[in-house]
Amino acid sequence: MRHLYLVVAVLIIFSSCRDESISSDLESSFRYYPLEVGNTWIYAVDSMLYLQGGISRDTSSTFIKEEITAQLSSTLDEDYVLTRSLRKSENDPWQISDVWTVSRNGNRITKTEENLEFVKLQAPVSEGSTWAPYALFDNFIEVSIGGEIMAPYTNNEASVEINSTEVIEGVEFDEVIKVAVGQEFNNNIAFRDRNEWYAKDIGLIYKKEVVLDCRSSECDTTVPWLDRARQGYTMEMRLLSFTN
Repeated sequence: MRHLYLVVAVLIIFSSCRDESISSDLESSFRYYPLEVGNTWIYAVDSMLYLQGGISRDTSSTFIKEEITAQLSSTLDEDYVLTRSLRKSENDPWQISDVWTVSRNGNRITKTEENLEFVKLQAPVSEGSTWAPYALFDNFIEVSIGGEIMAPYTNNEASVEINSTEVIEGVEFDEVIKVAVGQEFNNNIAFRDRNEWYAKDIGLIYKKEVVLDCRSSECDTTVPWLDRARQGYTMEMRLLSFTN
């Protein structure tokens, strides 16, 4: 009987240590996307939108502010209200453009954008770890981009690369991860390349997206994608400031 008690005690200790290790891994991973009311990120955003079958391109530069303005206490998960504001120049007043949600549920950080819920991070975060960023909606959904119907989310795998430092807008960030969102996809008619960089205790510091289609018989596959494309967009977001 004493041996049985000893085995049970060892199992309890082992289970406790394992639970503490898992909890520590989760907390460490979630530091790449800190969720707390008052957290505010300001980004400079440059984009180019292909219009009229690629005949014209609309380029724009703007500023985006994302602020966690409230926590939804009535839910089981940690759900927060994310208020997004825009302005064209640093001297213009902020104008609220969207109210989204960002959540910590289980081992995931999810963000709801325009009624689509994206898995932004999945713990534990480590070199080469993967997950499905579009697992919470039909990733073959078609949406209108620049007046053209496209399927921008078909390649449903994200992977992590651990970087030591990154320099954004002249600021060096330590403990950075790069998330290849949806992985690069390239064939004769479609190109998808999305990447996001996160710094520990800050969150998203840089984001680059290239989503292009060329479904015309006139498309020349020897021409670079930015010149070949008929539909889609490119976008870059660079962190200017973070306050908490």
